[in-house]
Amino acid sequence: MKVRVRVLEELEEREVELPEGSTVLDLLSALGLKERGVVVIRERKMLGEGEELREGERIRILPVAIGG
Repeated sequence: MKVRVRVLEELEEREVELPEGSTVLDLLSALGLKERGVVVIRERKMLGEGEELREGERIRILPVAIGG
């Protein structure tokens, strides 16, 4: 299956090929990102690492700002 992903620092979306039944954690792994330090969003809703992704959906990955 393919999902479209935009990581905040990137200007354009990219398409990522994943096996059917892949989760948010699988996507992050495919992108070389760690689950800590990012928020994954689908249609204005934050996703947990175990949530399953669907063919053709658009995902945004945003870094979490920490500090003072």
